[in-house]
Amino acid sequence: MFRVRCPACGEIVYESEEDRPLRLVLRALGYSCPRCGARLSPSEARARVIPA
Repeated sequence: MFRVRCPACGEIVYESEEDRPLRLVLRALGYSCPRCGARLSPSEARARVIPA
């Protein structure tokens, strides 16, 4: 499981079974959190791979 969490509000903004490059995920979101509107950068967003 691959999850990306907003560092500002803690919302999981992306979740998938397959690992994707963080930059592509953030680009698809417009580099902002859909919940709080905080700017997401690859260095601040938290990506986590969770073993199945």
